[in-house]
Amino acid sequence: MIGPEGKEYDHIMRVVFSPDSGRVAYWARRGDNWLVVVDGVEGTGYDNFVFDSGLVFDSPTSLHTLAIRGDEIRRVEITIVEE
Repeated sequence: MIGPEGKEYDHIMRVVFSPDSGRVAYWARRGDNWLVVVDGVEGTGYDNFVFDSGLVFDSPTSLHTLAIRGDEIRRVEITIVEE
């Protein structure tokens, strides 16, 4: 089955699947803004990501990465809330 087409981005990197293969996440750039996208839902924007840090699912509903905003490196933790 093929799902709906997602939003357009200038660049997509680091596509990963959750441990149960039920979710997909990736880094996406639009202009100067980098985002974490999970199942087509965009997260907060950052200046960049620490590319060697990866994008890691800790469980089927949580993941983390390292992002850069200004002169700070931040650990970004995302918890997926199921409705």
